[in-house]
Amino acid sequence: MGCLVKPYRTESSTLLSQLCFLLGDPAYVLLVLGYAAYTFTIIGISSFGPQFFLGLGLFESETTCSLVFGCTAALGGFIGTPLGGVLLDKATRLPVHMAAQLVPLPGGGGGGGGGGVPSDCGGLSVASDGAEAAAAAGCGGARELWQASRILRIITAVIAAGGVVLIIACATCGWLPQPAYRPLSLLCLCVGVLLCFATSSGITRAVMLLVPAPMRGFAIAICSLGLHASGDVPAPLLVGLVKDARSRPAATPASKAIDGYDGEPLAPPRCDANGTLPLLNPQCRASATEQEGLRLTLMATGLWIVWATVLWGLCYLLLRRRARRALRAEGCP
Repeated sequence: MGCLVKPYRTESSTLLSQLCFLLGDPAYVLLVLGYAAYTFTIIGISSFGPQFFLGLGLFESETTCSLVFGCTAALGGFIGTPLGGVLLDKATRLPVHMAAQLVPLPGGGGGGGGGGVPSDCGGLSVASDGAEAAAAAGCGGARELWQASRILRIITAVIAAGGVVLIIACATCGWLPQPAYRPLSLLCLCVGVLLCFATSSGITRAVMLLVPAPMRGFAIAICSLGLHASGDVPAPLLVGLVKDARSRPAATPASKAIDGYDGEPLAPPRCDANGTLPLLNPQCRASATEQEGLRLTLMATGLWIVWATVLWGLCYLLLRRRARRALRAEGCP
């Protein structure tokens, strides 16, 4: 089997060499960056979702808003994660004829154990230890590359669909009369979160297929580090800064009577006759100026998930090219 990537030698490996190996693989980098982009959107919306919903008029009670928003997002994640894993297992099964040609059992017998897959190509079967041996040797085997490319194609399509639904949810929250369209907004939010979380198992599996077996634990750890550094850690900070900058109303005598902008409230929070408040009050709908800022912030956060689709799409194209080269090298049509 010909190696399509630089061989990885376990006997002389260090943390630095492993890190250089991972960062030198464009497919791995694109996969991690796409994961971070999708997480940025999910965390950004979930961190400030109740405030968006309150300010845009979907709810009038802070308690009800937080409970409904949390349950809606949790339901989508609870269903989407295992559902995505089950569908991914079925969609990425290696074709029997291809599996027999790539990793045949020694001796060509069809009755061997070890989880072999029977085939109709010469009575051969495939065992997982052959693929593990190829990965441990540092080679991008055709079997692993084919499965990785198929996984990337699936999760790219799923995240694209989930992103579209989330963007629709953001649009319905901000630009449709509320609370009349509240059920539609919540439904789109739940379906969007479900589709996004359905990619979780595919991401982990793709990371494992892209690297040699001895490096898989370290590769997943670096993936998690990149996810936190570029996704869920900066998301609340950046979204919060944009929200405050875009939705803060101009100082008026009415607002100064409530908050002097020195950190000390001069009166209990309340709604003015025109709804003007220096800070978002969970007891009333935001003013027109504040709502415009909330709409733009919510939509910008939702649109960030487009980066996940673009980056994973590029990763898929790269892996498909590698897989085709590997299949030709191993004589599999």
